[in-house]
Amino acid sequence: MPNVTKTYEIGLYLNKALHDKNMSTKELSERTGVSQKQIRAYLINEKKPSLEIVKKLALALDKDIDFFINDAYFKNGDIKASILKNDLILHIDEDSEKDVRKAYKAMTRMLNQIFNSVSLEGKNEIIKALHLYLITDVYKIAYNEKNPDKDYWKRLYSDNSLLHEAFGIDEKDIAKMVSIFNKLFKPSVPNEKKEELLYSTLDKINSLENVENDKRDDN
Repeated sequence: MPNVTKTYEIGLYLNKALHDKNMSTKELSERTGVSQKQIRAYLINEKKPSLEIVKKLALALDKDIDFFINDAYFKNGDIKASILKNDLILHIDEDSEKDVRKAYKAMTRMLNQIFNSVSLEGKNEIIKALHLYLITDVYKIAYNEKNPDKDYWKRLYSDNSLLHEAFGIDEKDIAKMVSIFNKLFKPSVPNEKKEELLYSTLDKINSLENVENDKRDDN
C-alpha cells in the first residue's frame, strides 16, 4: 500500500489560535514559511495540512499540537459552543458598517469551515438548509427593505398564489397564521402553548387541503 500522509482539518482551531494571539495570516506566514494562500485554505478547511505543518503553526501560535489535531469541537459535540465563543454578533456596533461586515465575514468563514469538513451527504443537507433560508427569511428582509409600502404576506394569498389556489387561504387566514408564528418565537410563551398553536395551525392547513381534495374528487 502507498504511504499516505495523514492530514488534519484545523480551520476552527486555527481561527481561534490566530484570534487568541492577535496575529494575521500574513504574520503567521512570515513566521512559519507557509504561504498565506495555504493558511487561508486551512482556515476554511479547503485544504488540510500535514502534521509537520501543524507543528510549525502550533509553535508560532503558542499552542499545543493536540489543540489542532484532536478535533475536540466536533468529537465532543461542542460545535455550537465554538460558534458562540466566536462572539460573531455579541459585541458588534449595529450602526457600524465595518462591524457588521466583519461579523458577516466571520460567519461565512465558519460556514465554509463546517461545509468543507462534512461528507457529500452533509454538504447537500447544508445546501438545502441554506436554500430554504435564502428563499424565506433573507428574501423577506430584502423584500421589505426594497418595498416598504407593500405587504410581504400578500404575495402568499394573492389570486395566483399557491396557498390561494391549493388551499383557498385568504388574507384573514394569513393574518392569523402570522400572529401564531410570531407568538411561537416569543420567549415568554410557554412550550405547551407553542405546541398547541403549532398543531392548531397544522390542523387548519390539513382541513383546507382535505376540502380541496374532496372538491377535486367530486369533479
